[in-house]
Amino acid sequence: MAVFRELQPLLGIAAGVIGFLDYLIYARSILRGKTKPNAATWIGISAVWFVVLTSYILVGARDTLWFVIASTAGSFLLAVLSLRHGVKWQRSDFACLTGAAGVGAFGYLTESALNALCAAMVVDFLALFPTMAKTWKHPDWEEPFPWIVTVAASALTVMAVALPWEIEIAAYPVYLLVMNGAVLALIYRPKLRISLASLLRHS
Repeated sequence: MAVFRELQPLLGIAAGVIGFLDYLIYARSILRGKTKPNAATWIGISAVWFVVLTSYILVGARDTLWFVIASTAGSFLLAVLSLRHGVKWQRSDFACLTGAAGVGAFGYLTESALNALCAAMVVDFLALFPTMAKTWKHPDWEEPFPWIVTVAASALTVMAVALPWEIEIAAYPVYLLVMNGAVLALIYRPKLRISLASLLRHS
């Protein structure tokens, strides 16, 4: 356990480095036309990361801060690229952003770091929903490799959370691991369905 605690700062730095590289990989995929991003998602998520960064600084997070800094910078980059290279805006995108703005305003104005973090997770979900809906219909519009890297970086961030866990610091990394894993599962959904059908057919 003592050795693991000594490794936690390195895990946090590794998560930050991998996380930022992941955003660069995603940006490259957008520019090459392999990924069709949703602008509403990345505008919302970039705002979320700014709130989370502020919250983490207020609660004194250290080892997990690297990933948050990398994600704040990377999401702003993707938001800019998505405005030019993203899919056409839908009514649901505006609805999600409106709801996210309302919850985000509450999180920004609250004096509680925990309330701000909970608001950030709700906003993040509302911002991510258009991408999840798009990926459900068109899984080929998202390249899987950047999301695989994101899941790996999220897992490293969870491991970098100091023990005993404080909910203000641990909740968001765990949430990200679950949600990024969900998007990755949606990307692979057609292949998983074919594999499952093949397995059942030969059983």
